[in-house]
Amino acid sequence: MSFEDIAEMQLFGNQLVNVADLGELVMRFSINILVVYVIVRKIFYRHQDDIDYQFSYFLVNICVFLVCILLSNMQLQIGFAFGLFAVFAILRYRTEQIPIREMTYLFIVIIVAVINALTHESVSLMETAFSDLVIVGSIFVLEYNWFLQRYPVKEIRYEKMELIRPDKHDLLLEDLKERTGLNVQKVEVVSISFVTNSTRLKVYYSETAGSAIWPVLLLVPFLFPFEDVTAAEVKQSSLQIRSDVSIEHNDNVFRLTSDRRSRLSSPDPRDTASGRFADMEASSDMMLSANVQLDYENERLLGRKSSVVGELAYLRFQDNDEASYFAGELALTKGFGKSSRLQARSEFTIDRFRKNYLSEATDANANGNISLGERRYAAGIYDDVEASLAYRHRIRRREKTETSPARDVDLHVAVGRLYRGYDEPFHNRDRRGMYGEIRLDLEVNSMLTLEFAYRRDDITSPGRREVLLLDESPSGFDLDINGDGAIKKNTPLLTIVDRSRIRDTFRIESTWDFNSNWRARLEYRRRQSDFSSDNPFDVDHYTSEETQERVTASVRWRFEKRWFVSGKYQYTSGEDFENLGIDEEDYRQRRITVTIQHRFQ
Repeated sequence: MSFEDIAEMQLFGNQLVNVADLGELVMRFSINILVVYVIVRKIFYRHQDDIDYQFSYFLVNICVFLVCILLSNMQLQIGFAFGLFAVFAILRYRTEQIPIREMTYLFIVIIVAVINALTHESVSLMETAFSDLVIVGSIFVLEYNWFLQRYPVKEIRYEKMELIRPDKHDLLLEDLKERTGLNVQKVEVVSISFVTNSTRLKVYYSETAGSAIWPVLLLVPFLFPFEDVTAAEVKQSSLQIRSDVSIEHNDNVFRLTSDRRSRLSSPDPRDTASGRFADMEASSDMMLSANVQLDYENERLLGRKSSVVGELAYLRFQDNDEASYFAGELALTKGFGKSSRLQARSEFTIDRFRKNYLSEATDANANGNISLGERRYAAGIYDDVEASLAYRHRIRRREKTETSPARDVDLHVAVGRLYRGYDEPFHNRDRRGMYGEIRLDLEVNSMLTLEFAYRRDDITSPGRREVLLLDESPSGFDLDINGDGAIKKNTPLLTIVDRSRIRDTFRIESTWDFNSNWRARLEYRRRQSDFSSDNPFDVDHYTSEETQERVTASVRWRFEKRWFVSGKYQYTSGEDFENLGIDEEDYRQRRITVTIQHRFQ
């Protein structure tokens, strides 16, 4: 069963999943939670550290957002609106004062009832399930203090008055840690008595118990065996969450030649009739993306130096909505000793739009020529799946000393399997293959790191029969196909088209860490594809090569402890095989990206 079949399924009259609406929901939610985080944590918390208020602000915001965006798809009748108002009016009818935390839970259960009961056919089941999951997950995160840092508190009497001074704060913390045995994080002065020469302090401390473990990770012990780790060696489990929002300008979204870009902006009537650019609104576009990555480590559960990483991203194009898509990955890393790592990784892309391809050509006039008006084009949409197994070994490690900084040399070797499946009617474009990659990371000095990589892909395509229009090839292939003495470039030919290829990719990347806040990267990549078609009539691929070069420059600035902003420029040049027989075969693409990232820990 394909993803498209799943998307078309219905349950109790509701669509199972609406990819466009779900993507918009995820995108808007990411922006909403980023803004409320800045307001509550970066503004409110600096003046008021009451955890209960933060708990309520986050959850009320999330619940109201989900109700509003889900019900925005519905046309509310007047009776329905009054009924909804009556439901929320329940909050006013209480016989006794309820603490803010319990009041928030009352609000949550009402919201959950509204979401699950009042959404109908205009809201897919996946959107409803996502909303429920967000609410439950948010409560779990906030209650277990995964980023609110809610510390237990004790009140003590303290006699060392000389350490109460603001300039002695660090010494005060160290003294309290030593005398109480607690991991003291924060101290507040409650009162000072000059008569008894003592003070009363409110001490906030962190507990050493490990974090709660997600149920989804319960299967991990069967994948990774336990190691013998003494109690003293066991570290506290950690969960790191990275969230970023990016905006990008792409001046050639579909990698079109200059001729095709001009035809896209000013389509010929024949192009309109054939649907060549029906799903392609503009050659340049703005893209907004949201990305969430979770990195979980637990020595007791996973073993030492091991982790589970999950990532999900949604990329939304402003003008070319057809080009929007989901992407994600899951990686399991197992450490061996001090120098080795083994990683299993899976990546996927859902419903990505490449461009419109020729789907049908009919010689309606029976004259041997197929005009543009007699051709039919359709959207080339595909899913990508890639799985790999990688091994990393630290060849050389020199510990940092006063006179000599550390110099690391890492060797990475990976093998993988890839698959691309196109929607109908382009199964002839499906591909699968194996690849191998070797990479060397060299730490030149404390600032500069170099990375050298080579990858080879062996890609096979079905090589199925399809209609080939000879005027769409760069060569033109001027032959008398019909045997009537006339040479016609646009003669249709039913032949085997073989897109199988060997692809070699060379890449070099340099990274400069100027200090703890500034980082710059420069990357050059060259990719060459040699097609293996042995069919002379397959004019696009027979003895053909395809070359692509790409240069990427980026800079990242950390403006707060866990906040980053980065800018990236990328230039790509390559060859286009489906070229309509024009002289210019190359395309150019420029991408400018700005990203804001926050890391929760």
